[in-house]
Amino acid sequence: MAKLVRDKIPEIIKQNGRLPVTHIAAGQEYKQALLQKLNEEAQEVGSAQTKDDVIEEIADVLEVLATIMTLEKINPVDVTTKQKEKRAERGGFTGRVILDETK
Repeated sequence: MAKLVRDKIPEIIKQNGRLPVTHIAAGQEYKQALLQKLNEEAQEVGSAQTKDDVIEEIADVLEVLATIMTLEKINPVDVTTKQKEKRAERGGFTGRVILDETK
């Protein structure tokens, strides 16, 4: 069951009368756990049923991304700048274009 959880989850588990068994991830384990959590949260966005659920899951994705940026010492402004550059150069995804094949 080893998976990355939010910092306060062990305390919440204790408050519910259960005993969490945890360890602190470091180095590559931490980075891999963040990437796994990002994938998990992205999947949850896809399976969300209501707008409120989608908002909650996107918030989780953004939290994981913010943590990755902190870990990698990336300024969020640099990410936003790169996003805008790529949108200007290659477009976004609002056009709903599906590439079926290239001949």
